Amino acid sequence: MYNTEILFIIFAILFIIGIIIVSYYLYQDSKRPNLPIPPANNNCIKSLDNLINVSNVNNCVLNDGAEGPYKILDGKLIGFHPGAVVANTSTPSLAACSTYCIISSPTNNKCPDGAGQTAYDACIKLTKPVNCNGAAFPVAFSQTNEAGLEYFYIYGQPFTPCQNPFEPLQPT
Repeated sequence: MYNTEILFIIFAILFIIGIIIVSYYLYQDSKRPNLPIPPANNNCIKSLDNLINVSNVNNCVLNDGAEGPYKILDGKLIGFHPGAVVANTSTPSLAACSTYCIISSPTNNKCPDGAGQTAYDACIKLTKPVNCNGAAFPVAFSQTNEAGLEYFYIYGQPFTPCQNPFEPLQPT
């Protein structure tokens, strides 16, 4: 019986030590400030205040026959020359922005011979997903009764004119 009493005392001591350790960690955890958890932006959506309203811009069909709706934005409006073709489907920012490199696609985010580098960098800065799980940030939006709210993403530079030419949206 003597061995049973010793085992009971050892178990009781370990149990008390365990309770003290758990209480200590719970106390320490309660002293931590409650920091707000930022909401997840899984869709890479920006506030409409930060986007260009293209609701009144005519759609176009590109000469290669691709259907949209596509819209053309002037370089002054988008923030870099020569402007952009935007579409209501998301194109990964690296693919869309690579069209600004004049000679060929970029390597390690560098346009060959630097041709088009400024526009490429501006496009990446504007569209690259940050803290979200999407292909790109939108740059514009359209809100109509028929389609509701649509986001528009850079599709590429406007090197291919529309089949139904019109003036691109310019700053007012």
